[in-house]
Amino acid sequence: MNKRLKEHYKDRVVITELNEVSNIVTFKETASSILNDFYNKPKNMDTAEQKASIINAAAKLIQREIKEMPVNKDTYPSPDALSSLRTDRFLTWLVKRISVHTFSENH
Repeated sequence: MNKRLKEHYKDRVVITELNEVSNIVTFKETASSILNDFYNKPKNMDTAEQKASIINAAAKLIQREIKEMPVNKDTYPSPDALSSLRTDRFLTWLVKRISVHTFSENH
């Protein structure tokens, strides 16, 4: 899968590895922005400020994922059709991951 991603996106994608296992796939532009924000934040933040900073970073990632989702602009489903569809199709990977982490019994 990593090879196919690299072939398709070339140098626009970053795949990080930990213990020789691919963990995170992101676009360089997104990774650059996140790292820039991280290094430019004040170093003497209290716990509440650190939490807010993490939440803001997650919100930016979710916003970018939403903007990158494919959209069919030719038709728009009716409210009835939307309510009958599987709603998880409309969630980004990060939102799904946060939901699983937040609502799992282990946390």
